[in-house]
Amino acid sequence: MPSQLLQHLDCPSQNIPQQNILHTEFQPIVVSVKTASNLLSVSERTVWDLIREGVLPSMRIGSRVLVVYEDILDFVRQNADKSGKLVRPDRSNALASLNRSRSKANLKNDGGVK
Repeated sequence: MPSQLLQHLDCPSQNIPQQNILHTEFQPIVVSVKTASNLLSVSERTVWDLIREGVLPSMRIGSRVLVVYEDILDFVRQNADKSGKLVRPDRSNALASLNRSRSKANLKNDGGVK
């Protein structure tokens, strides 16, 4: 270890967290189909379908089919909906009305039984 790093580790008064000094961020270059499915929150079958359709680029190394990590990010960026159409519309008024009618029905049914 470099001497400066050892000095920081030996001297807690520097207030430098040890994990930040020693930790290096690792970003994969390629991932397996299984990992790609986990990253996309879809089934492996869906990832295989995307690969077969040519929507998600892949590569073969030996017997393994791998997906470039950056291609997964590009796929998400290109296919993300920015219109807001995929978001469920606000249903609070309809649900509130439904709950009120249920409450009234329950009051009528409970009112006769005492």
